[in-house]
Amino acid sequence: MCEMPGGAAVDLFELLSVCVDLSMKAGEVVREVARGEMGLHAKDEHGDLTGVVPTLNEVQSGVDVVTSADLLAQGLIEGSLVCEFPGLRLVGEEVVGADDLKAVPADRSLVFRLGRGGEVQRRVVDMSEVVVYVDPLDGTREYVVGDRKLVFVMIGISYRGVAYAGVVHQPFEGECGRTIWCMEGYGCFDDHPDRSENLLTRVAPSRDTVVLVTTRSHHSEAVDVACAYLSADEVIRVGGAGYKILCLARGVADVYCYPSPGTKKWDTCAPEAILRVATGGKLTDFQNLPIDYDDTENVENYGILATRESEYHAVCSERLFGGGFCRWKELNERR
Repeated sequence: MCEMPGGAAVDLFELLSVCVDLSMKAGEVVREVARGEMGLHAKDEHGDLTGVVPTLNEVQSGVDVVTSADLLAQGLIEGSLVCEFPGLRLVGEEVVGADDLKAVPADRSLVFRLGRGGEVQRRVVDMSEVVVYVDPLDGTREYVVGDRKLVFVMIGISYRGVAYAGVVHQPFEGECGRTIWCMEGYGCFDDHPDRSENLLTRVAPSRDTVVLVTTRSHHSEAVDVACAYLSADEVIRVGGAGYKILCLARGVADVYCYPSPGTKKWDTCAPEAILRVATGGKLTDFQNLPIDYDDTENVENYGILATRESEYHAVCSERLFGGGFCRWKELNERR
C-alpha cells in the first residue's frame, strides 16, 4: 500500500480524465505482459511477497498471487498521478519502490471530449478531502489462469469519504479494451460499441427470480448461510470484486453478497461509484455501514452487500441483519 500526503486543491474532472487515460495505458501494459513471462509470485496473508513461485494448480486453489503486470501497472498509474497532482492522497494495492514509479503524459481533458464536454463546469475541491484508490489488476488469479473477461484495471476517486467517481477498464474486452467511467452529478459513460452490451443502452433482462453473485475462490459456511437467508433463485460464483459489482450494474445479478472480511477499499471504490451513478444501486459492508473511504488506515472491508436497486438493499439488510450482526461474526470466527 502506498499513501501520499494531502495537498491544496484539485479539479475532479481533470483528475477523472487523467485516471481514465491512465487506466487505458495500464491496460496496454497488462495485455503486453500476458503475451510473455508473467513474473508470477505468491503473497502471504499480509500481502507481502513470499519469494515462492506458485504452480498453476496452487493459483487455481486460491493462493494469493502477484504478477509483473500488477506491479508495472501500479508503477505507471501511481507515478503518473503523483507527477500530475503533487500531494494527492493515493492508496494502491501493490507496493512499488520509487525506482519503479513511471510517470507518463496523461490527458487532463479526455472526459470533456468523450462525454458532454460543453456542459461541464469545473469542480475544484480541497485536495485533502480526496483519496484515489488504485487496483492495478483486479482479478489477478483469473488473469493467470486465462479467464480474462474478469480482469480489470480500477481507479476509484473518493470525496469526503464517499465513492464519488471512478473508472474500470477491461483490457481484454475487444481489441483495445473497454472503459467505463462516472462521476456523481455528471453521469456514467461506457465506450463499448455494442448497444446491447453498453451500460447506458443495454436493456437489463426481465425476470421474476433473484440472482445473487458471490465469491468463487473464498467459499465458506458464512457464504452459504447468507445465500440461504437471501432466498436467491440462482447463485453465480465468480472471481473479481469489480466484475461482481459490474454484474449488478449490467443487470445480470440483483445482489452481491460476501459476508466475510477480505475485500479492500481499492476493490470497491471505483465499481461502487459506477453502480450508484449508473443504476442508483447501493453498497455497504456486512455491518450494514457505508464504507468510509477517507479512512486510509483501515483499508479492509468487513464484507460486502451490494444491490442493483437501493430499495432492494433494505430488503436484503432486513433478512441478513434483522437478528443482529453477531451471527456473521461467529461464523467468520469458525473459518
